[in-house]
Amino acid sequence: MRMRRLGDKRLAAAIALVCTAVVVRLALPWLDVRSVHARATEATARIDTIRDAAERFIEEGGRWPAESAPGIVPPELVPLLPEGFSFEGDRYSLDWEHWPLPKGLPGDSTITNLVGVSMTTDWTEVGETTMGRLHGGSAFRVADTFTHVFSARREIR
Repeated sequence: MRMRRLGDKRLAAAIALVCTAVVVRLALPWLDVRSVHARATEATARIDTIRDAAERFIEEGGRWPAESAPGIVPPELVPLLPEGFSFEGDRYSLDWEHWPLPKGLPGDSTITNLVGVSMTTDWTEVGETTMGRLHGGSAFRVADTFTHVFSARREIR
């Protein structure tokens, strides 16, 4: 009799474990989608904040901030960004991009600068979702780096 009860308990535990595994398996895609959207929302907000600060910087000073290393806030933008603003996020880092074009863009010599923000992440879905949410400009991807070019114009100087 005692062996039968032990067997019944093991069977019940195995059934409970299988049911739990099925529920978790069904819930994981939903949780992953929510995580992707949460990270992409955060990254989009950060990139929009950087773009706003850079636009204020060129309007006030007539030039774009200089290029900076990935994950590093350009010193020129520090006073224009919220206190403690970081270019490092959860599983991604941002990089201010400034490509001076001394001879102009091929086909339009009046465009002497391209500026934007790159996002490096190993989470492809977050990078793609973030780039899809940004407006204006153009986006491209090279390996695990997603770049949004938001301005192509000359400096005011």
